[in-house]
Amino acid sequence: MEKVYKEGKLCAIGVSNFYPDHFIYITNNMEIVPAVNQVETHVFNQQTEPQKSSARASCRGDRSPRAVTVSSRIQYLPKSVANMGKA
Repeated sequence: MEKVYKEGKLCAIGVSNFYPDHFIYITNNMEIVPAVNQVETHVFNQQTEPQKSSARASCRGDRSPRAVTVSSRIQYLPKSVANMGKA
C-alpha cells in the first residue's frame, strides 16, 4: 500500500477494526501511518482501547462507515448552509 500511496494512486491509507497491539505494530513498522483506524462501536460494544491506541499514533479513530460518510459530507457543506440556524 505504501508503494501505491507514494505513486500518488491513493489519497490515504486506512485500517479497520485492528486490535490495539496489531495497530501499534503497524504504526511502528510502516513508513506511512494510517490516516484512519475505523473501529465499530455502539452502545453495547464500547471499545475504548482501540480509540486510545489510535490517538497515541495521531490517527483518526472513526467508529463506523456511517461516521466516515457523515464526516465527509459535512466537510463539503457550503458556509451558508453550515451557518444556518446559528444566531
